[in-house]
Amino acid sequence: MTAMHFPSLPHPDFVGKSGHGDYADMLVQTDHYVGQLLQALERLGIAKDTIVIFTRHNGVEVPKNGDGQ
Repeated sequence: MTAMHFPSLPHPDFVGKSGHGDYADMLVQTDHYVGQLLQALERLGIAKDTIVIFTRHNGVEVPKNGDGQ
Protein backbone atom coordinates (compact mmCIF):
# COMPACT_ATOMS: atom_id res chain seq x y z
CA MET A 1 0.00 0.00 0.00
CA THR A 2 1.19 3.49 -0.76
CA ALA A 3 -1.31 5.22 1.51
CA MET A 4 1.21 6.47 4.06
CA HIS A 5 3.13 8.57 1.50
CA PHE A 6 2.42 12.24 0.92
CA PRO A 7 -0.17 13.49 0.55
CA SER A 8 -1.23 11.60 3.68
CA LEU A 9 -4.91 12.40 3.49
CA PRO A 10 -7.43 9.81 4.61
CA HIS A 11 -10.58 8.98 2.69
CA PRO A 12 -13.47 11.13 3.99
CA ASP A 13 -14.93 8.04 5.73
CA PHE A 14 -11.86 7.98 8.00
CA VAL A 15 -11.30 11.69 8.68
CA GLY A 16 -11.27 12.24 12.45
CA LYS A 17 -11.55 8.53 13.32
CA SER A 18 -8.34 8.40 15.36
CA GLY A 19 -8.64 11.78 17.05
CA HIS A 20 -4.92 12.30 16.34
CA GLY A 21 -4.81 13.90 12.89
CA ASP A 22 -4.57 12.86 9.26
CA TYR A 23 -1.59 10.51 9.58
CA ALA A 24 -3.19 8.52 12.40
CA ASP A 25 -6.49 8.49 10.48
CA MET A 26 -4.56 6.98 7.56
CA LEU A 27 -3.30 4.25 9.91
CA VAL A 28 -6.90 3.50 10.94
CA GLN A 29 -7.89 3.42 7.25
CA THR A 30 -5.02 1.07 6.36
CA ASP A 31 -5.91 -1.22 9.27
CA HIS A 32 -9.52 -1.31 8.07
CA TYR A 33 -8.52 -2.23 4.51
CA VAL A 34 -6.17 -4.98 5.69
CA GLY A 35 -8.99 -6.30 7.87
CA GLN A 36 -11.29 -6.40 4.84
CA LEU A 37 -8.68 -8.37 2.91
CA LEU A 38 -8.22 -10.89 5.72
CA GLN A 39 -12.00 -11.29 6.11
CA ALA A 40 -12.33 -11.92 2.36
CA LEU A 41 -9.72 -14.68 2.58
CA GLU A 42 -11.70 -16.26 5.43
CA ARG A 43 -14.99 -15.94 3.52
CA LEU A 44 -13.46 -17.60 0.47
CA GLY A 45 -12.11 -20.43 2.62
CA ILE A 46 -8.53 -19.84 1.55
CA ALA A 47 -7.10 -18.07 4.61
CA LYS A 48 -5.29 -21.17 5.91
CA ASP A 49 -3.66 -21.68 2.50
CA THR A 50 -2.67 -18.04 1.96
CA ILE A 51 0.36 -16.15 3.16
CA VAL A 52 -0.19 -12.42 3.58
CA ILE A 53 2.98 -10.34 3.62
CA PHE A 54 2.53 -6.77 4.79
CA THR A 55 5.61 -4.61 4.36
CA ARG A 56 6.67 -1.03 4.40
CA HIS A 57 9.95 0.72 3.91
CA ASN A 58 11.81 2.51 6.64
CA GLY A 59 11.44 6.13 5.69
CA VAL A 60 9.12 8.92 4.74
CA GLU A 61 8.88 10.66 1.41
CA VAL A 62 10.07 14.26 1.60
CA PRO A 63 7.89 16.54 -0.54
CA LYS A 64 9.75 19.10 -2.62
CA ASN A 65 6.79 21.35 -3.27
CA GLY A 66 4.53 20.52 -0.35
CA ASP A 67 2.30 17.99 -2.08
CA GLY A 68 4.56 14.94 -2.36
CA GLN A 69 5.58 15.45 -5.98
